[in-house]
Amino acid sequence: MQWYYAKNNEQLGPIDNDEFQRLIDADQILPTDLVWNTTLPDWTPAASIAGLFPNSVASLLPTYDTFEPTTTDFAKLTDNHDLLQRSKISLQNNWGAAAGIYLLYFIISYAIANIPLIGSIAPLIISGPFSLGICLFFLTLVRKSSPTISQLFDGFKTFEISMVTYIFTVIFTLLWSLLLIIPGIIASISYSMAYYIIIDNPNISAMDAITRSKEMMMGNKMKYFCMQWRFFGWILLALATFGIGFIWLTPYMFTANAEFYEDLRKAQQSPAGDDLISASVNAGQESPSR
Repeated sequence: MQWYYAKNNEQLGPIDNDEFQRLIDADQILPTDLVWNTTLPDWTPAASIAGLFPNSVASLLPTYDTFEPTTTDFAKLTDNHDLLQRSKISLQNNWGAAAGIYLLYFIISYAIANIPLIGSIAPLIISGPFSLGICLFFLTLVRKSSPTISQLFDGFKTFEISMVTYIFTVIFTLLWSLLLIIPGIIASISYSMAYYIIIDNPNISAMDAITRSKEMMMGNKMKYFCMQWRFFGWILLALATFGIGFIWLTPYMFTANAEFYEDLRKAQQSPAGDDLISASVNAGQESPSR
């Protein structure tokens, strides 16, 4: 089998299987690089091909069409009440792992935040990778795969993009909050899908993920806010238990957010995204075109 791959917007190949594997082992072909052979319908991130990068974030989930800015078919959206019911179903037999990943994140974050000298800076560096790892866990959960607590650390496999995404969203939210609290809330809701978009588009940039999140949430921010508002009473009850209730409430909220993303993604048309290089493969053509 002959392989082609893309580096720095340059198409390379063909190469045989042995050379292809050698380049992977030498880190000259990365999980986010686009590859193609005659068995693939289009250029695809290498991590999305089973067996090439078994420890990659992208390989832990089924592959999906990349998201393109589009309008929402509101008739296809699921009611918030039904999304919450769906979240409870997704959590059945998974409450232990869901609570475990939250507790592990809380303990690690608390411990790092209390380290002298670096405690005030470290959360800014690690919060992004941890946030992506948590989103990966719960997105795996709602897609009926098998989530593992170790996924909490998978965000560090895409450390740079997850960290930069977190820093940008914090800065942008703070800037909007300088106007009034409401613009800050609206901004945070607009950016809420960024980590899920990164999971489904592992070769996207931080700014593109934030931009696509804003586009994805156009016309859907109030629905998201109303879903979050449904947790208000539960939050008060959790506070009344001196925070112990958050061990169960927080996984429930994370699951609902993942269900919201998945439902919204399905309600929006998703033509082939520009993250994958478009390839027109004609019958008898020796190499793919870009």
